[in-house]
Amino acid sequence: MKLSRLCQPRQPMFWLMLAFSLLSSLCAWAVRALPLTPLGMVLVGTVGLINAGLSLWLTWQLLRE
Repeated sequence: MKLSRLCQPRQPMFWLMLAFSLLSSLCAWAVRALPLTPLGMVLVGTVGLINAGLSLWLTWQLLRE
């Protein structure tokens, strides 16, 4: 696998991968920095983990092409 396959700005998957990665980073920041209730922490953390998983899956799909 070549890492040069990862950077494909013409592919919509590339932009989705970046968006999911950014959203998971934002969720991680929110869990650490904002005063959330335990339920809020669980919800934001779950959304962040789902975004990170989708980002990894899209990264794998881009590398396989």
